Amino acid sequence: GDSWTPGGARQDQDSLASTAATSVTSPSVAMPALTWVTRPDGQFAAPALPGVNLGGMNVPVEGVPSGALTYLFFTTGYSSATGRHTSSVLAHMTGLDVPGLKVDHTVASDRFLNVSVVTVGPTAWIYGSGPYRSSPVYLARVPLAQLASRSAWEYLRAGAGPTATFGPGESTATPVSPVACVGELSVRQHPGNGLFLMTYNCDQPRGIQLRWARHPAGPWSKQITIFDPAKDVDHGYEHFIHAHETVVGHDDGLS
Repeated sequence: GDSWTPGGARQDQDSLASTAATSVTSPSVAMPALTWVTRPDGQFAAPALPGVNLGGMNVPVEGVPSGALTYLFFTTGYSSATGRHTSSVLAHMTGLDVPGLKVDHTVASDRFLNVSVVTVGPTAWIYGSGPYRSSPVYLARVPLAQLASRSAWEYLRAGAGPTATFGPGESTATPVSPVACVGELSVRQHPGNGLFLMTYNCDQPRGIQLRWARHPAGPWSKQITIFDPAKDVDHGYEHFIHAHETVVGHDDGLS
């Protein structure tokens, strides 16, 4: 996501990093050290796509490994006038060769702007949301080998689990969750029990919500709030999340 260097020499550019750690044991433990993907001069290597604006608010949202390739989804087309994005972009590179990124497709979208992808066998299950915090979650599937071909995607139309029905056309996609408050989302399969875990931010109720399912097409459980950013609950606002001045009556020094 958007990254800055000291003194503001580089702003609104995107950086990538990794860690060998597989968990953070408790909030009191420092975050594990990160290894940054860098340029020859040591600065972080920022993705750049021909003809695509990756300035502020236009950001990578998901990475998908496939053999020697790494696919990267970006949400783009942000307008400060509307406060929303309009386009979904997919690009690929070999390994982490950021300068070698090539665009696979750029499409207008209102249901798959923020995406999270789970690969099960040969199939990529793609979860998406549209306008920020004004959208439910939708689902598409495609053979991983055809991920770059947007026309090959099929969208959940009805049902759940193994008997769910899919078909072409994003406009035919039906929500997998009843709430239309989703911002960013993340879906992963638990490596131990095999459950599919979906988390997303929402303001109905406010916080990070969790749902789970036994099949990538659901059905999904009721939501559970696992993080409430309230200052007196999980200590988010005014600690590491900016609280709006009109709400708290002062500038908390965060952004």
